[in-house]
Amino acid sequence: MKNLNLVIGILIGITILSCSSDDGNSNDNNLKKITSLQIMENGNLVGQYDFKYENKRLASITVVGNEQIVFSYSEDRIILAEEFNFTGSEYNQLDKTTTYIFEKGLLVSDFEEFIEGGGNKHEYEFNSNGQITEYDFFQCPSNLNDCTPSGSRIFEYDVNNNIITETQTDNNSNIVFSREYSNYDDKNHPFAGINIEARRLFWNYFQSMNFNNYSISTRFDTNGMEIGNSSFTFKYDNDDFPIEMIETNEQTVYNFIYE
Repeated sequence: MKNLNLVIGILIGITILSCSSDDGNSNDNNLKKITSLQIMENGNLVGQYDFKYENKRLASITVVGNEQIVFSYSEDRIILAEEFNFTGSEYNQLDKTTTYIFEKGLLVSDFEEFIEGGGNKHEYEFNSNGQITEYDFFQCPSNLNDCTPSGSRIFEYDVNNNIITETQTDNNSNIVFSREYSNYDDKNHPFAGINIEARRLFWNYFQSMNFNNYSISTRFDTNGMEIGNSSFTFKYDNDDFPIEMIETNEQTVYNFIYE
């Protein structure tokens, strides 16, 4: 999913609560499901993400013309993601696989393995609500049994379980950057209809774990000095789902399409 980072950094968050399909979020499947996210600049389509479902479960995410991520399940839990590159007419060149490891129903780590060799490892810590509070990542240049710490991402939440701070550190716990998120609405997140098991696995790319949608994001450097901010405005449908998000600083428009 490396190319998802090109645009997802400014997207609003998704909810992460717990790691089993019977964690009190069974209503997810009763909500409308996003089928496409379209990114527009100056009236031109510059990116599109399509979501496919099978038996009400997320089956794949396609970055149109770029890559496709296909999910495999064991019962209701995703255990494998396979990433295929687009080769001109179809998504058939396997680039990376990610295996997810659970203990007592809780996601504790995942392993990304590149077909060309090497990979990455990630470990997770959760709060009492099952939301990720720390995400540690490791580089494994030779094999997944020989990994070196390369940094962490740490999250803090408000009383409504929305992220208020995100801090990136290096392998010596030095701050690389941080962000603050504020001015949340009380509407549905566009990914609210996706099963909690699936949302957990692309949280990093969709600025995850929130219930609602923020309209201000502020960035800080290693010394805590503000280096920029982004603001967003929304249009909603009758079910309080966003159908349009405008990044007002850049005049980039995000269109959300549902089933």
